[in-house]
Amino acid sequence: MKVIARPVGTGKTRELLMDAYLDHAQVLTTNKRALQAKADAYQIPDLKIIDWHDMIYGNFDAKVPLYINKAEDVLQELFDSDYAGVKLAGMSLRMED
Repeated sequence: MKVIARPVGTGKTRELLMDAYLDHAQVLTTNKRALQAKADAYQIPDLKIIDWHDMIYGNFDAKVPLYINKAEDVLQELFDSDYAGVKLAGMSLRMED
């Protein structure tokens, strides 16, 4: 698994979207419209972008690789919706070689 972790404004989203496109993957995010607008602006065509609603109702392909844009926001949205009011305060990530 690739983890892209850099400061704001350094091209993380563009890199993630391009990686997902090249991998024929789908991207999970909290705001599909905004991310689709970015993909369009970056001229990345035919990229499936999904949100939690799509995941819950099966509007995604479990056999296709999944990339997550702004993982901390996606996790916070999950906790907000399922556990009303739980604020994500920290997490760790394992970096693999």
